[in-house]
Amino acid sequence: MACSADRRIKALAGLIQLVSTEEVTGIKALEGKVTEPDWVELVEALKGTPEKLPVQAPRGLTEAERLVFLKEKVKEILSPCGGWSGVVKAVEGFKKRCPDKWSAFRRYCWVKNSPARSLTVTELADELFMDRSTLPRLSRRVCEMVAHEAVAGEPY
Repeated sequence: MACSADRRIKALAGLIQLVSTEEVTGIKALEGKVTEPDWVELVEALKGTPEKLPVQAPRGLTEAERLVFLKEKVKEILSPCGGWSGVVKAVEGFKKRCPDKWSAFRRYCWVKNSPARSLTVTELADELFMDRSTLPRLSRRVCEMVAHEAVAGEPY
């Protein structure tokens, strides 16, 4: 059972990471300020970069079958936490318990997503008194902690 839960948490963390770093309104979606991302649109935007996707469609599917497969896979990843609303609820809890980590995560995602960056990752790391390599690790860790809370129903 623990192995199955670990896989579900890892898959959900990957989906949260994808939304937070690849979707322009990703942080707002995680905070429940905008609607759930359009998963097909997001996956299509990343079509040429499969390493960023936590979900891969099998070869040999038609385009329509591939899109249906991807939608179903996302639904499967979100089901242990009750759908996107479960992720939003977990984010709310995490923000209250770890406001400094959430703030750093939020700012890092903003820098990564901003088309006209006024701040680089290195400059942000300096502002936060962190090493540049710490920010991507912090980002992954926050996604894991939120996913754990969403799936397990308790803080990590």
